[in-house]
Amino acid sequence: AGYLSIIDKKITDKYEQKIINIHPSLIPSFCGMGFYGENVHKAVYDSGVKLTGATVHFVDDKVDTGAIICQQSVIIDNNDTIKDIASKVLNIEHSILPKALENLCLNKIEINYKRTYIGD
Repeated sequence: AGYLSIIDKKITDKYEQKIINIHPSLIPSFCGMGFYGENVHKAVYDSGVKLTGATVHFVDDKVDTGAIICQQSVIIDNNDTIKDIASKVLNIEHSILPKALENLCLNKIEINYKRTYIGD
């Protein structure tokens, strides 16, 4: 989880909608080149937003642009530090990644124009 390299287009095309990643923000905010780990949480803190979270998404040949499978948010309290934010987001990541993997393995995820739907 949280693979920090861009995967070659040959691989992402061959395994389209089979590779997933988790990102420590609510994509499309605070994502793309250079936004990983503490860099994300510092940008969130510095921006003054009141919510952040985590996103599980399909991997494509770009950075953090694949279809979003699921997201969950957390509230940022006024007294939260960057480490507090990181801890809250990590707790969410531990919750949503297994659920996304389960839905992927059970073929419950459908994509229609970058929108994902979780079936029964």
